[in-house]
Amino acid sequence: MDSRFRGNDMGGGNDTRKSYKLLYLIIIACVPAAVLGYLFEGKIETSLRSPLLIAGTLSTFGLIIYLVDRFMKHTQKLKNMSYGQSILIGLGQSLALIPGVSRSGATMTAGIALGFKRKTAAKFSFLIATPIMLGATIFRAKDLVALPAVDWFNGFSFAAAIVGLLVALISGYLAIKYLLKYLEKGSFTPFVIYRIVLAIIIVIVYLLR
Repeated sequence: MDSRFRGNDMGGGNDTRKSYKLLYLIIIACVPAAVLGYLFEGKIETSLRSPLLIAGTLSTFGLIIYLVDRFMKHTQKLKNMSYGQSILIGLGQSLALIPGVSRSGATMTAGIALGFKRKTAAKFSFLIATPIMLGATIFRAKDLVALPAVDWFNGFSFAAAIVGLLVALISGYLAIKYLLKYLEKGSFTPFVIYRIVLAIIIVIVYLLR
């Protein structure tokens, strides 16, 4: 496991035992989103795309993030996380199926609400994102595989897939590096402001159409 994520958060003791516990926590946290995503993703994609709904979830969950970050005590480290708490964070991750709900925002908010430090909640959020995104990529790969070979090798699809993968890797790395550094001292207030401003813009654009 990358030391940037494990660090001192898992505390002392046997490294192998700590690594296995962290692996189990990640697997357990991914179960709710994987199951609910498989069962309801198609329905959500077709029935929950209203701009006003998205604006509502952006502002509502922005307010929730602010209240949790402002008023909940967040002192616990990753070594203190129980399997039950990992399930609750996983349920938070499943809320990202609803448009306007940030996956990382939901999982970090759940982690902080359970008493974990901002940086610890962010680390665990990034860790449980990897299996979910990998699973979603594999699930969607069948659509790309179905494309004619000429589209893959002579057209836009192949280039778009490669560029998309590279952008995702680079942006993911930068997000992890700088967000974790910021959260050592900073709060989630700038992200809350961003969500509320974006919600207002969506409502204005919708009303002016």
